[in-house]
Amino acid sequence: MTTLEAAYSNDPKVVARIGDVVMGPGDVRAIVIAIDGMFVTILGIGTSKDTGETFVLPSRWTDKCPADRCYYLEKQTLSL
Repeated sequence: MTTLEAAYSNDPKVVARIGDVVMGPGDVRAIVIAIDGMFVTILGIGTSKDTGETFVLPSRWTDKCPADRCYYLEKQTLSL
């Protein structure tokens, strides 16, 4: 018996992990904060244009969705 793991739409070989940065449904950049089977819970984040600091979106925007509806974003460094 094979256990299926949550994987992202742009690279099914990348298994979802807590802390991954993804582009979620509705083009919201988010961090994976929980995994439940094939679903991930994501917390929306933004970046200040003035300071470059990353912040949690107002009202603690979260969504639980299938991992394959998210697009994995490679690790990156912002330069403003």
